[in-house]
Amino acid sequence: MDAPEVARRTGAMLLGSESTANIGRGWGLPESQIQVLSNRQSVRLGQFVITPIESQHFQFPDPAIRERALAEPEISAPLVPPVRVFDYRLGKAYVLHVSHPKGSWLIVGSAGYIEGALQDFTADTVFLGVGGLGSQTADYMENFWRDTVATVMPSRVIPVHFDSLTGPLAGPFTGQVKLMALIADDRESTLSFLRSKAAANPDMRFSTLPRFDEVVLFE
Repeated sequence: MDAPEVARRTGAMLLGSESTANIGRGWGLPESQIQVLSNRQSVRLGQFVITPIESQHFQFPDPAIRERALAEPEISAPLVPPVRVFDYRLGKAYVLHVSHPKGSWLIVGSAGYIEGALQDFTADTVFLGVGGLGSQTADYMENFWRDTVATVMPSRVIPVHFDSLTGPLAGPFTGQVKLMALIADDRESTLSFLRSKAAANPDMRFSTLPRFDEVVLFE
C-alpha cells in the first residue's frame, strides 16, 4: 500500500506485478518509475542481480478468509485512493533471489510455496517468511521447508514476517496481533517447528534481524 509513496519520496523504481504497477499508477507515480516484473527475468541494480520467482501466498486455513483475501487477485486498472483495504488485491507473490559477488540470498516473503519452483537456485542466506505457518498441517510445514530452505541449502536462515505489524517500534518483539491469532493462530507451533529444524540442521545458523540497524551479510 505504501510502496508508491516510498518510491515518490525517494525517486526509486517501483518493481512488481501488473497489480503493483496499477497501485502505483493510481497513486500518481509516473510510468518512468514503474517496472513490471516477469517470472525468472532478472533485473540488475549495480552489482546486485535480482530474480523474481513467481510463488504462492500463504493460504489461510479458514476458507472464508482465504476467499476474501486471495480470490480474484489481479488489480486490472489504476487503483485511485481512497479505496477499501480489500481493494488492495494480492496480484502475484514472488520469491526474490538476490546475487552479488560476495554472496546470495533468498527472500521468501510469505509462508506459501510452489512445488519445485526453486530447484534451479542456491542461496547462502534465506529470509524465511513464517507468518501463519504453524496454523497449517505438519505435512504443509514440511513441504514448505522442503521447497524453500532444503532446496536452496543455505548456511543461514533468518525468519521474517512473524512479529506484530502494529507493535511498538522500540523494545522487544510483541508477537503477532490479536487479529492474526483469529485467522492463523500459530505462534507456538511455528517456534517448535523452527526449533526442530535448527536441531536437525546443526550446520545451519538461525538468527533474527535487529530493528533500525545495519546488518552485514557477508564480510
